[in-house]
Amino acid sequence: MDLGDLKAKVAPLRFEFDGETVNAKFYPHKLTPEDIARLQRQAKEEDENEEESLDTNAQMLSDVLDSWDVTAGGAPYPPTYENLLVAPQTLVARTVREILNVVGKLATPKKSKT
Repeated sequence: MDLGDLKAKVAPLRFEFDGETVNAKFYPHKLTPEDIARLQRQAKEEDENEEESLDTNAQMLSDVLDSWDVTAGGAPYPPTYENLLVAPQTLVARTVREILNVVGKLATPKKSKT
């Protein structure tokens, strides 16, 4: 197995948010233990330093999110770091949670039916 090939794999992501469906593609294997530790620290300290929390979510998402069908005024709204910093925190945080759910499932071995 080549880590470069693994990190280049794209996975679909689909979830409901505020009555709408968000469709996205992301790189599940780009998340590192360091990213997860940073997100866990952020969750514990979220009330103390909200600005850092926003930055961490935006940075992580911009690194792993390939694309999504979110628009602004009918125009595509690419998931760049700059765009994610000013997107609604509820959408950014929900997208992070959905990605972490998928990554958790990928990391959990499937039980054999024997």
